[in-house]
Amino acid sequence: MINLTILSGDANEYFTQLDGKAGINIIAALENNQEIDDDIFTKTTVILANPDLLAPVVYRFTHLKWVQSTWAGAKPLIDVMPRSIPLTGIKGVFGVQMREYVFAYLLHFSRQIDKMTSLQKEKNWLQPTCSTLAGQTIGIMGTGAIGIEVAKMAKAFGMKVRGFATTQKPSPFLDEQYTLKEKLAFCEGLDALVCLLPHTAHTENIIDAECMSALPEHAVFINAGRGQCVDISALESALTAHKLRAAVLDVFVDEPLPQNSLLWTLPNAHITQHTAAVSRPKDIVDIFLENHERFCQNTALNYQIDLTKGY
Repeated sequence: MINLTILSGDANEYFTQLDGKAGINIIAALENNQEIDDDIFTKTTVILANPDLLAPVVYRFTHLKWVQSTWAGAKPLIDVMPRSIPLTGIKGVFGVQMREYVFAYLLHFSRQIDKMTSLQKEKNWLQPTCSTLAGQTIGIMGTGAIGIEVAKMAKAFGMKVRGFATTQKPSPFLDEQYTLKEKLAFCEGLDALVCLLPHTAHTENIIDAECMSALPEHAVFINAGRGQCVDISALESALTAHKLRAAVLDVFVDEPLPQNSLLWTLPNAHITQHTAAVSRPKDIVDIFLENHERFCQNTALNYQIDLTKGY
């Protein structure tokens, strides 16, 4: 029997789905920044949590044996988690959402949706030239499970696919693969750049002025990984100077994006409020329950995060 604490904006939904499950005693289900009683810190053995809610208080849980993140990444916990406690993430549930998000925007631009809408308002039969995704080159930074789902969709549209990762793994959905030392070569000639990288020491500000200068001016940049991967000042400069066709931005260092951010007002910046791939409790619960069974059997947990690597 585990003593489970849930820390999440969806805590009540998680409670409903997990209450009464064999071997699970839920001692607290807290939303956002609800106060945590002292006895919860001493009784809890397992936590299911949003990393940002757990990080400030994780050190106070004195009998913790395992933490299940509700996010794919867990950067807020990486530096504060005791190395002796396993931290598991989420895989296999965000790929479909992410590929739909990416291609909603790539099709939006290739089919000139904004222009068509404007012409309709003007009752104008002018026929703008639309492009096709087939034959275009997409670069995907971060070719883990989510990145490969995007690559699969790209191949279905007839695109050429470049992959970018710290380590290369063979994939039938990647035509070319590049590493950190080949960043500029990777960016050159791309029609679309999609960043799905986690936030680590190696990826912070990896999308910098040099990277954006290597992209063609017609390129579309999509960031749905982590806000820390982008040099925002360099991006703002590139967008202001129209060195990029557009940027679709789902994640930021500070969320919500501050009201005084220039990005709100740039016509070629598209902000999507961290909605590209959301954690749905039903999906997370399935992963948690399988890991709970593994935990009780003392076998290896799925999707354990390497606290040294950060992913």
